[in-house]
Amino acid sequence: MFKMNQKGQEFSVFKLLISAIVAIAILGILITLLNPDWFNPKGEPSKIAENVLRNADKTVYQEFVSDEVVFGEDHTISSRTLGEELDLERQQVCLTLLEDLESKGFAINGEKSLISYSRDTSSRVKIVGLCGPKDSFVSDNLAGDSPKLTDGGFDFSSECGSVCPDGQKCCVLALIKS
Repeated sequence: MFKMNQKGQEFSVFKLLISAIVAIAILGILITLLNPDWFNPKGEPSKIAENVLRNADKTVYQEFVSDEVVFGEDHTISSRTLGEELDLERQQVCLTLLEDLESKGFAINGEKSLISYSRDTSSRVKIVGLCGPKDSFVSDNLAGDSPKLTDGGFDFSSECGSVCPDGQKCCVLALIKS
């Protein structure tokens, strides 16, 4: 049998390989901790919002909730862009913020058509989507169909009633705390 000792050439190569693997692991952890937006496997918030709304658009009154989404300094969600992607008018997509997200750096314009984030540090939220006819939104109690929206204090009449056109489908996209 051969006996391995520390004087052999193979031992120094093995130590170098182990050192390189440990260094890469430490570097990966440091980069992730120092800048979590750099490594965001969940994707761009506007694309995630599009996927949530696309799923909600296929059904009536079925709430869809995303996984945790990271918003960075320049991230926005626009009802115009979402409408174009889903063949809806801009007015058929109502955006809203729930659970006091304004204090966390989020802002929404008066027409409920643009959500923006303004802080230097990132923030984690979830995106909730729900679609249905406007008339039914106003008259029906959504508590059973949309627990995340109702728990967050969403009221269709006051939040989106003036935005969505009468007699048409309306889709609500809300940000909630994760």
